[in-house]
Amino acid sequence: MRIHVQLIAETPESSLSACTIAGQFQCFILEDGFNATKIKHRTRIPPGIYQIAKRTEGKFAARHRERYGHSFVPHLLNVPGFGLAVAQAQHTVRELADLLTAKGIDVAYGIHPVAGRMPGHMNVLLAEANVPYEQLSEMDEVNPTFPQTDVALIIGANDVVNPAAKTTPGCPIYGMPILDVAQAGNVIFLKRSMRPGFAGIENELLFDPKTTLLFGDAKASLTKVVGALKAL
Repeated sequence: MRIHVQLIAETPESSLSACTIAGQFQCFILEDGFNATKIKHRTRIPPGIYQIAKRTEGKFAARHRERYGHSFVPHLLNVPGFGLAVAQAQHTVRELADLLTAKGIDVAYGIHPVAGRMPGHMNVLLAEANVPYEQLSEMDEVNPTFPQTDVALIIGANDVVNPAAKTTPGCPIYGMPILDVAQAGNVIFLKRSMRPGFAGIENELLFDPKTTLLFGDAKASLTKVVGALKAL
């Protein structure tokens, strides 16, 4: 089944779309406006193609079940770049980088071309946190440096760092350019769960012996890391 939401008109504060299911018009949808930086409860979902699951738990599902008798509410999976954007973790990332730099550690930010909800989104978030521009590296620039990198910290990414894009012919992302973080000496992967990315396949990097998984909200996890570093 395909649900299509077509934008009709928008202002900075709101947007109007038409919703069709399997080609049949269902309703109009009034949403919040678009923000380059995610603002909780005030930013519409960005354009894209998303998987949809049935959510039966949580306050939103319970409210709709009580008010309208719905057995579930649709839940969008794998909205790109929300790991960092939803958590608003960019300031904590900058704080972590500053601590590492003060200890004589070289820090760079590797950014995939499609990271975030639109091209340049990650640059906007990091600029908001006053990350020095010279520390930002595009994919083609940073990839050759990974074999000499001691630790790669992954925040809010999945398919764009999945080695299957190079090692598994026939998989949905085979041939897609990725950040070659698997070539780093160690990998720390911040994730909310083991859920696959947008492509719907497992990330081989999660099972690499040199990968350490840190589950939870990105900002909360990074705050703990920052606290531990300050205590050293």
